[in-house]
Amino acid sequence: MRNVVRLMVISSAAPPRAAEVSDGFGRMPPVASKPWQQLKPTRRESALQARLKRPTIKAMPVYVCAILALGWALWFAPFLRKWNQRAAKKSDSRSRWGMLLEFIAYALLWMRHSWSYHPALWRIFVSVALFAVGALLSWAATNALGIHLRFEAAISDGHKLIRTGPYALVRHPIYASMLAVLLATGIVVTPWRLFVVALVVFLIGTEIRVQTEDNLLANHFGSEFSEYRKSVPAYIPLVR
Repeated sequence: MRNVVRLMVISSAAPPRAAEVSDGFGRMPPVASKPWQQLKPTRRESALQARLKRPTIKAMPVYVCAILALGWALWFAPFLRKWNQRAAKKSDSRSRWGMLLEFIAYALLWMRHSWSYHPALWRIFVSVALFAVGALLSWAATNALGIHLRFEAAISDGHKLIRTGPYALVRHPIYASMLAVLLATGIVVTPWRLFVVALVVFLIGTEIRVQTEDNLLANHFGSEFSEYRKSVPAYIPLVR
């Protein structure tokens, strides 16, 4: 009888404490004693779970980065030569607004995780071809301009109307090369919607520069430039 009473006292005592396990943060939270009882995660645990669920961003392949760097370098290299910094006979500062819009268009290309894209193979081939066209035009145009190479639209003393080399194909081959570089870059690093926005901004800026330069050349060369303007497109072949 005494043993039975002792057994009843032991069974009616408080239940044993739940086993404790480490949560990885140096603390030992109690495990629920009932299967239907759920323990709420701590704030630190919730942050860790959210970080683990976050998708990882893969970097662009190295060879694509190399193509972009080499393409830009080859295009930009001929502009490192000495520019004509003498006082201009006539100039138009409105071309700077067009230049600003072109720079904004280039900046738009690199937004929205540009370095995480893995472009398709056909895009890479198109990009290489466009970079080659842009570099060829920039080298040929700067060589043809010679001492007339300037940063903004201007007419110098002894200015000549260049109509040889790439200027026989388009009136503004440097702008054509800039368009080729923009297309070569955007096709591999920029989402289509943002690419279209950047292209529109670039074309608006380029049209401003074309109009200001054409007006200066028309006032200076008269009928000679008018004839040239009628026979040669501005910067996109077959588009006058």
